[in-house]
Amino acid sequence: MSEDPKYPYPWMRERRREQNARAKRRSRQRQKARQVAGLEVVKQSEGRLQLAVSAVPEPLYHVSNHPAISPCCMQHHRSAKPHLLYRELLGYFASVSDLENVAKILDAEQLGVASILKYGIIAMGGALDNHLFDLANQTCFCCWLELIKSDLKVSFNFGLALYSGVRRLSQMKGPSRWSIDAVGINTARMLLQIEPQSSDLRTIKLTSFSSTSAFLENARQLGLSLGDFVDDGSESPFCSRYQPISYHTLAADLQPTPEQLKIPHHPYLDIVPFPSFRAKALRAISSGTPAFNEDELCFDLAHDSMRCWGSTATSLHGRGNGTPWDARSWEVSPWFLKKWGFLVGNEDDAIYQNSLWWWSQR
Repeated sequence: MSEDPKYPYPWMRERRREQNARAKRRSRQRQKARQVAGLEVVKQSEGRLQLAVSAVPEPLYHVSNHPAISPCCMQHHRSAKPHLLYRELLGYFASVSDLENVAKILDAEQLGVASILKYGIIAMGGALDNHLFDLANQTCFCCWLELIKSDLKVSFNFGLALYSGVRRLSQMKGPSRWSIDAVGINTARMLLQIEPQSSDLRTIKLTSFSSTSAFLENARQLGLSLGDFVDDGSESPFCSRYQPISYHTLAADLQPTPEQLKIPHHPYLDIVPFPSFRAKALRAISSGTPAFNEDELCFDLAHDSMRCWGSTATSLHGRGNGTPWDARSWEVSPWFLKKWGFLVGNEDDAIYQNSLWWWSQR
């Protein structure tokens, strides 16, 4: 490796060795997890899941049309929340290439992690009521799992269903490119530009890219790859002990906050284009805030909680130019604002106001 021109410096070679060691450990862990899950699949397949027609609780069946009113987390959970670890979900993928393939499938269809669970239930011989699946867009991932659990007539292992969904989707052939790459970022930027003067903004045709594609475009701006997010031991490039990146040329909303420079953290937070959100999340992590659960946050971020919007016009009231690294181009789901209010701020803060503006355009 010392003669490899890709690693001319000692710190690069050291980092590469550590990455290889972590990759081997993850491979062994995935193999063990697949063996255990495989045995469960055999047991479960002997008695196929029978999912009844959805019996949705009344408050969730009649959801208000006002986007700022969300049923998420308003009711007390009738039972303990499902204990899911996001790193375990990532561990179900046999390789980074499998993860990339599945992510591209979800990206092309603008779907989130709920679809992995849906495919898993199908793979286990069950079915998911369409109305119940549609409710995934109106609740956080945990609340949605509780709705599914209350609808089932048998005991259910969500981890096993996610594993089965990963296996099923990994066998499909996904697109060769991300949706944002299919048109090119410059074309995407043009498509998502906004017109500051319009006699009737409601006549503007809105378009969007999935949060997966948009987040990964932000990752590229930071020099990160998909593999950096699979590795539970990855370090943010802003506080890396190897060689922190030069961030002065980054877009304003991706510029690191003081917290990002001081508090060691995983890079998944760095690609969320809201500086105040990142700062508050890191303060919550460092202080051990009881209301903050990183696994729940990761599942919710993968649960189509944010969307990068723009229009086919040429500008939009100063709402940004539709690029993923511009916070004004993003809408946050009402349920996410309600659940994670201590991170996104109140109704007077920019994240809520910006989302409210996008809601008004539909």
